[in-house]
Amino acid sequence: MPAPRPAGEFTITLSDGASLRLISDGRGHNDLETDGLKYEEDDDPATAIYNAAIDGVESLVLAQWAAGIDVTSPAYKVALETTVEALTGNLG
Repeated sequence: MPAPRPAGEFTITLSDGASLRLISDGRGHNDLETDGLKYEEDDDPATAIYNAAIDGVESLVLAQWAAGIDVTSPAYKVALETTVEALTGNLG
């Protein structure tokens, strides 16, 4: 297991304005706050499916950041944008 990420935070802002804020307390606890990625809950099952898929992407980003993968690179942002666009196109 890698050493805990130093205390601090980093925000990834996507081209549509959605953002993912990664936070570390420096003791091994990491968290993720997002804005604008999920659809507002309603009675449509498709919304729940889309939001569940976004939950999976959020979990993967947090796990990669906690493991020390460089989520600050331009290539990572492009990959994340492509993933979210694909989910939106297929499920949104």
